[in-house]
Amino acid sequence: MSALFWLATAVLALALMALVVAGLRRPRVPVEPPDLTLYRGQLDELARDLAAGRLAPADHAAARLEIERRLLAAAGAPAPAQAGTGRRAPLALALAVVVLGGSYVTYFALGGGRSGRQLCYLFRPWGAAFAGPALGPARR
Repeated sequence: MSALFWLATAVLALALMALVVAGLRRPRVPVEPPDLTLYRGQLDELARDLAAGRLAPADHAAARLEIERRLLAAAGAPAPAQAGTGRRAPLALALAVVVLGGSYVTYFALGGGRSGRQLCYLFRPWGAAFAGPALGPARR
């Protein structure tokens, strides 16, 4: 194969692995639990209802107290553990090296213009069974 082909495959492989490593290195953004967002939305809705006159002040106070109680209970609950927190950059770099190196080693070991018969003999004792008439007579 030409040097241009190898240069193109190397550039594409490195670009793809750079995207994978960049994604693994990006810090996780803490996300507010959905129940807290729900309760805050309910408090905002209560305030709008009171301002529009659709809710009596006594009912507003009772509903607000109940929602605040739920909000405090939800805020005090332990947050679910996020998987994969911590430093993942060394793992990402090792993964990139293994994937890139493994793909090129596999190509040079199994590919590179070898015929199917030669590949079948790598998996002995089944090699003779796979080297059928399309590949010619099996030799040992």
